[in-house]
Amino acid sequence: MKVLYLSHKNPVPRDEGAKIVIGDTLRALARRCDLTLLYLDWEGAGASEELKKLCKEVIPVRHSLPPFPKAALDVLKGRPYPVLMFENRRFRKILTDLVQKRRFDVVHMETPFLYQYRDCIGSLPLVLRQHNLEGLLLDHRAERMENPLRKYLTRWQARRFIAHEIKAIHGSDVVVSITETDRENMESLYRCRGSITTIPPGMVVNGLPASEEEHCLVFTGRMDWTPNIEGMLWFVKEVFPSVTERFPKLKLYIVGGNPPASVRSLEDDRIRVMGRVDDVRIYIDRAQVYIVPIRVGSGIRLKILEAMARGKPVVSTYKGAEGILCKSGEDILLADGPEEFAEAVIRCLEDQDLRKRLGRNAYLNIKQNYSLERIGDEFIKVYKEAIKNHGTLH
Repeated sequence: MKVLYLSHKNPVPRDEGAKIVIGDTLRALARRCDLTLLYLDWEGAGASEELKKLCKEVIPVRHSLPPFPKAALDVLKGRPYPVLMFENRRFRKILTDLVQKRRFDVVHMETPFLYQYRDCIGSLPLVLRQHNLEGLLLDHRAERMENPLRKYLTRWQARRFIAHEIKAIHGSDVVVSITETDRENMESLYRCRGSITTIPPGMVVNGLPASEEEHCLVFTGRMDWTPNIEGMLWFVKEVFPSVTERFPKLKLYIVGGNPPASVRSLEDDRIRVMGRVDDVRIYIDRAQVYIVPIRVGSGIRLKILEAMARGKPVVSTYKGAEGILCKSGEDILLADGPEEFAEAVIRCLEDQDLRKRLGRNAYLNIKQNYSLERIGDEFIKVYKEAIKNHGTLH
């Protein structure tokens, strides 16, 4: 099967959730399909050897944010800014040429951000993957804003983007959700029908890594994403003091690109803000406990799956673990309030046997439910369904 795979970012390196899920999907498909990967290259890194081994052809397109005056004018005209962020004339031209000059069986599109290029793929069947329901995230963010003008503008943008997401869902032959919760929200809140299915992310599952633990907590994630920022600010202010009262030498590593000033200002003798790193697994492996203090969001936290796949004990909020097959006390610890979250972290730090049991069970969970082999098979089924369904109304 010949698949034209469109991505809104370079999946290399593995330094954030979206890159991990895209990269591992390519790995799952590489032995099953002829892959042509076309993606927006924000960093200007070009095509890596790793991607060239997975795909028949890799085409990076240099990309950056639009100039502010143009973006502001387009926003005032009613276009959602999350769509404008991914507008690229060269990407459009290359995509149009590929479709006209090559033969593909199906197009795989990552996120509705790229749906603005729907007209370029002509009559080819389209599979759209939703990572998050970004419109709902914007709306939830607006609810927490105190400034009336910012609240109004953010909610206005949220409505615009929700309309764009609905258009993308209806214009696709099959829509793939990462979690059942998001699939249900597409059907109930967005009132979308048609072929919407759930395929969780796949993970590379090898043997448990031999890692040297450091007396530390680790959080990894893109630090220009609001739920990550808010989660870490909450953890450091409301939870970490209780934990360090019991473990005064404990360190916290915050790992992820583009941390804002509010996060960088947290750094002291105990807290290290690492910024972007080439491979987050180095930090995951050194953690005694991996933390996910996320309180808002949709989609699935790839950070949890990756930590579980590497046999790490994870302490998360219930929201953070939403959409993941797990059971508190068996392969993860879940807690929401500051006191409860601190108690769960302390419990893990105090009990080495608990850490080992949680980590081992987490690893087995990922091996059974999130293997690349299983995910690859599911996508092949979806591609065949899209080809069969092509041309029907959603």
